[in-house]
Amino acid sequence: MELLDNFIQYLLRYLSGPSTRMLLVNCLRNIALLTLCVYPLTKIRWFRNLVNLDAGYWDRIRLACIFGGLSVLGIVIGHVSLNDAIINHGIVGAAISGLIGGVWAGGLTGLIGAGFRIYFGGFAFLGDAISILLCGLISGLIRQKAGKHLQGRQAFLIGICLSVLHMAIIALVTHPSIVTYAFLSIAAPSSIVSNSLGVFLLIIFMNDIERTKDLEKANATELAFEIAKQTLPIIRANAPLTHESTSLKRVSKIIHDKTAANAIAIADSDGIRAYHGLCDHHHAICNGGSNLLSPELMARTQNEEYVLHGKNDILCADPDCQLISGVTVALTPDADNSLYLSLYSTRASITLVEIKMLTGIATLLSQQMLLSKHEAQKKLLARAEYNTLKTQLNPHFLFNSLSAIKSLIRTSPECAQDLIVNLSSLLRRSLSHANDLILFSDELAATRLYLQIQAARFGERLWVDIKVPEECNQYLFPSFCLQPLVENCMIHGFKDKEGEMQISIDVRYDQDSFLVTVTDNGTGFEEEHIRKVFEGSQDKATGIGLVNIYRRLQLLFPGRHSFELRNIGSGSQVLVVIPLIVEGGNLECVS
Repeated sequence: MELLDNFIQYLLRYLSGPSTRMLLVNCLRNIALLTLCVYPLTKIRWFRNLVNLDAGYWDRIRLACIFGGLSVLGIVIGHVSLNDAIINHGIVGAAISGLIGGVWAGGLTGLIGAGFRIYFGGFAFLGDAISILLCGLISGLIRQKAGKHLQGRQAFLIGICLSVLHMAIIALVTHPSIVTYAFLSIAAPSSIVSNSLGVFLLIIFMNDIERTKDLEKANATELAFEIAKQTLPIIRANAPLTHESTSLKRVSKIIHDKTAANAIAIADSDGIRAYHGLCDHHHAICNGGSNLLSPELMARTQNEEYVLHGKNDILCADPDCQLISGVTVALTPDADNSLYLSLYSTRASITLVEIKMLTGIATLLSQQMLLSKHEAQKKLLARAEYNTLKTQLNPHFLFNSLSAIKSLIRTSPECAQDLIVNLSSLLRRSLSHANDLILFSDELAATRLYLQIQAARFGERLWVDIKVPEECNQYLFPSFCLQPLVENCMIHGFKDKEGEMQISIDVRYDQDSFLVTVTDNGTGFEEEHIRKVFEGSQDKATGIGLVNIYRRLQLLFPGRHSFELRNIGSGSQVLVVIPLIVEGGNLECVS
């Protein structure tokens, strides 16, 4: 506390002198001049791209040269105080360069400023030169340790420390000491205050650039998601996308309209597949537009975005073409079948935000295309599995029906003949209708035929009750799903059954569901058999019918069906619930 009081008293005494007060005003004026020189640069896109923690080697050299010029300017406008000694602001440029660009940028700026200070000469030139170089290196080390841009308060404290170091070095290396002491007693407070204020103001400018860039990135990310949202239905509806697909043109138009780019193109190794924007009179595929990307550039774009610089990278033969820069990204990273998304501009260079934006759009589109391709492949596999399950039931039904008819040929030949005629007409109908869903009336007819065969075998022992409202016949039902349920009752439910065999088929519907219940008075299900059905396991006890129906319902109505097996008081019951679908209705399933 006492130290702070002494410092305040010293500062008040310093400001009370007219010469020292004027010296401080002149130093602050010089700092204002430096900041005014830098401020317009913060509005230039090229400079804004340099102020980046992840800037490349050459960008850091450019940054060091710019702030090296600022350091030189701080030396030139320095106020001459005592014995030709300069109260200069060369350390400000070096400090900012290090805090923004790191050790290499700070060190190079320090070398530029130190070299010019030695060339400029004058009292304390050696102490100034050493200070400028050390301030650049120390600032770079601080930035490297922090890993991010510093806040204004931190920069102000760093500025104070570097300014004190500056004064200390001058005191150590400058002779004669008495003159150095006189110079520092006059110049040190003004130099420390003005230089630390300069570092503070310039860091505020640099941080404003970063905030603006963060806002631009956020807007670009939001834009990329909006484009992905609009293009997803197109990609999913036309998966997998072919290179000749009109969907590519719709996708490129959406990107062009949303990004307000001068031009957007989607191309492959054979040429442009979709183009929207400036110069479309000679680039569009309908006008014979050739590829704007060389094979070598496509190979380099497989793993990362590639920025196009000038006519050498944009292969356009039209001398009046206005496109002179761009960026391209691989949409589908497949060396043999890649699509490339390109953004073109009439400006001399593409901004970092545009590069990140196009990369984000390409990443989202690539993921959408990949997912859509996988979904299409899953549908093909599901279709193949469904067809296999369906063909598995057709011969199963035929074999069981013929086996039953065979037993009737000797005992009741006329009945067997009628059943063969009915069976042939049923098979003819099933072969002529290869749809997954058929009218429930047709499915019920197949079941009735099977029951006729069983009735001929078992006579009055078999009692069947079918309750089907007339309006239910107009709805669609999976083919060969009802008959196997009844067959399961006959083969497994009545296996060791003596006496009357009762089967009840009850059909109902509500606003959006179609319900079929098959009940028997057989021996019921064993818990182990129920578990195996839902696990997809087949054995002699479960047979193939129930497992087959369960899996086909999963493929036809994923998440929109119910299949229940349960034991009731005197037998078993199977419940099937599917969506209510009329003939000609839309079904999104394995088809």
